[in-house]
Amino acid sequence: MNQKKAFYIIITGIVLFVILLGGYFWLSSKKEQAGGAGDLIDYLPFGKSQRGNLPATKPGTKDPITQEPIEEKPIPRLRQLTTYPVAGIQGVSEKIPATETELEKNTPTAIYVAKDTGFIFKQSLVSTGEKKVSSLTIPNTHEALFNSTGTAVLFRYVKPGSETIESYSGKINSFSELSQINNIVGTFFPQNISSTAFLSNGTKLVYGIPSTPSGSIWTTSTSGGSDKKQAFSSAFTEWLVEWPTEGKMFFTTKASGGIPGFTYELNIVSGEFNKVIGNIPGLTSKINQNSALLLFSRSGETGITLNVLDIAKQTVLQTGLQTLTEKCVWAKDMITAYCAVPNSLEIVQYPDSWYQGLVSFSDSIWAINSSTGITKLVVNILSNENKEIDAVSLALDPEEKYLLFVNKKDGTAWSYRLGSSE
Repeated sequence: MNQKKAFYIIITGIVLFVILLGGYFWLSSKKEQAGGAGDLIDYLPFGKSQRGNLPATKPGTKDPITQEPIEEKPIPRLRQLTTYPVAGIQGVSEKIPATETELEKNTPTAIYVAKDTGFIFKQSLVSTGEKKVSSLTIPNTHEALFNSTGTAVLFRYVKPGSETIESYSGKINSFSELSQINNIVGTFFPQNISSTAFLSNGTKLVYGIPSTPSGSIWTTSTSGGSDKKQAFSSAFTEWLVEWPTEGKMFFTTKASGGIPGFTYELNIVSGEFNKVIGNIPGLTSKINQNSALLLFSRSGETGITLNVLDIAKQTVLQTGLQTLTEKCVWAKDMITAYCAVPNSLEIVQYPDSWYQGLVSFSDSIWAINSSTGITKLVVNILSNENKEIDAVSLALDPEEKYLLFVNKKDGTAWSYRLGSSE
């Protein structure tokens, strides 16, 4: 009897174990169909798995508990793109390949260079997520100049252990390929370049180097350094250069408050070098893309005034705004300019005190119609967004839906979505 009884107990135990095991897997499958984790603790009376212990979910997926779609947070109009300083920024159009459900499309994208490493990064302006474009390392990059298409960049930095300014031009290959990190191939340009600029279409650049203690030579080349041609020589070294059209360059004396400044136009074909504007204290300037309109600022101890010169008509439009041209960018219609305008100005010597970092601004963004003279407030960054930004290095994406800039206070990169609030 004892052996039979023991046999029945064993059989009963096995049956009960199989029933419990089957019940567990049945409940687990039901839980998984509902999107849950299937933890055994969920079915016990003394415990329940916590939501915080579930794996993180991505926007666009379903909530594992409620099965409700998780909505992606809208991207704010004013957006901080980096938490670290950048040496330069540009807006480009990135081609996104077609998929089974979507056609090929172009996406507005920001590309920028990290100041501490020289790495190039990109970030879509319509979604989140930063991606590295280049692993080329150039520590302590002081300045990075992109061409208008974002396919070339000129890195400028001080050679370690010296005062020599190095300039390295690199070609950016396939920044639109989402998974590829490119090792940029480029070339070194002559040392101690004083000023440089890309041709507005991005195919060439011009640079100046000292020829004597008081003179300079200006050379054009491709962004890769080939096809070099001397464009101009000067007995003066302190020039800032712009190259808006194939046949014309503009040279402006480096600004200092109270010191008369001049802007000249160089006809590259004929060699003629003619004054455009002069005897303007603290002059800074920015030419538009067809060499017709010149934004210029006059500054000193009494403040700053921003104006527009029609070069052909020799007429001046007073905008009524107080800002420097380094805080402006021309739109591709060649009539509209966007400028970061300080909400207030201290009584100091401009632009010197601002260049030296002795004063800093809190800006609003304004749009200027240089044809009608109408100025329009785009956004007061401080009152609308509760941010204090001293914007420089302004750029637009190709569709001009986003304004990009660098905050001079800390070097971080930002974007602002233009147009309606929708």
